[in-house]
Amino acid sequence: MNVARRNNVVFGMMYLVLLSSAGAASVRGLVKEGNRLYSEGQYDEAAQAYDRAIEADRECVQAQYNRANAAYKLKDYDSAIALYKDAAAQSFDPALAATAKYNLGNAYFQKGKGQAEAEPEAAVDSLEEAIDSWRQTQHMDRGNPSAARNIEVGRLFLQQLREKLEKQKQQRQQQNQQQDLAEKLKELLAQQQQLSEQTQQNQQRQQQGKTTPQQAREQNHQLAGQQSDLKEKTQETLEQMRQAAQNEPSEMTEGQDVSPQKDSPLTESAEELAEAVEQQQKAHEELNQSRPSQAQQAQDKAAEQIQKALDKLPKSPPQEQKENREQPPPNQEQNQKEKNQTEKQQDPQQEQQADQESQQEKPMSEEELKEVQAVQAKVEEILDKEQKDKQQRMILHRSQQKVDKDW
Repeated sequence: MNVARRNNVVFGMMYLVLLSSAGAASVRGLVKEGNRLYSEGQYDEAAQAYDRAIEADRECVQAQYNRANAAYKLKDYDSAIALYKDAAAQSFDPALAATAKYNLGNAYFQKGKGQAEAEPEAAVDSLEEAIDSWRQTQHMDRGNPSAARNIEVGRLFLQQLREKLEKQKQQRQQQNQQQDLAEKLKELLAQQQQLSEQTQQNQQRQQQGKTTPQQAREQNHQLAGQQSDLKEKTQETLEQMRQAAQNEPSEMTEGQDVSPQKDSPLTESAEELAEAVEQQQKAHEELNQSRPSQAQQAQDKAAEQIQKALDKLPKSPPQEQKENREQPPPNQEQNQKEKNQTEKQQDPQQEQQADQESQQEKPMSEEELKEVQAVQAKVEEILDKEQKDKQQRMILHRSQQKVDKDW
């Protein structure tokens, strides 16, 4: 009975070994088919073959790594990132893990480049991940010069992107400031027009004999105080406008001093508002002298100047103006200048691309995965547990060697 049970165990073990060998051969065949399709540039078909291999063996690092390469070629960078991470984490081969980390950095970099226009904040995160992956590659493989070059390229691109984000932030602040100035000018205009109407009404009542000269003087003095208060508000708005004009970005060449642009909309608007302040002061003085007719003329002139100041404020937000300059037709000089600068900065990336591609297009050798294959690990586990007798161990040992040789 014991002999029969022993024979059953032996036959069962042999069956498991043969079954594992058959499964290993199936996974190996799928990986080889994927490698062939990949080398022919049929990345979709190669990806499908690698997917079938992964379904058959979730721990097949070779299939995960090469599937990540296919995803990278297909520009599916999210999938490539996930698969490179899995391959690096599961691999027992330091060289393979370092290569997966290197390519992980490349995938993050390409993802960041794609996000730069529409999602600059997300692009910053992707580029930081790329640089971190390349730094890990340096620690794992100090003989990899491409990682160091990529780090410099990533830093340059990241710096450029952060500068763009800072400019956009400043432009949004400037846009909000200009909108605030426009609202203040509208309020000043309404108040100035109201004071002008009150001055006219007081003058008409005096001419019609509805008020005594003493009452008229008191009313004029009261309006003079209101006019003085309005002038102070206008002066405060003028100072804010001048400060905004001082901070307004301008196209400058080397050797120019930093000063407000003389023909900028904010500067021109401030000049009109300065004229309004002068007219408001004149209206204040005329009201104090009980000369309502002259005061009203100055008030109307002040309202006219405030309206001109409002009209000369920038009509479109600076953010939209900047984007229009960055995305003109190809024949515009500014667009070409920025394009040339970007291409110059990314030249090092083109130099390292060959290194990147050579690492990706070379499928992982079978020798590199010999000690990490899941099927072999299962067989070895069976051998460790079942060592009943010398004959059984020899059978299992021969089966294991056959698997080793096939892989």
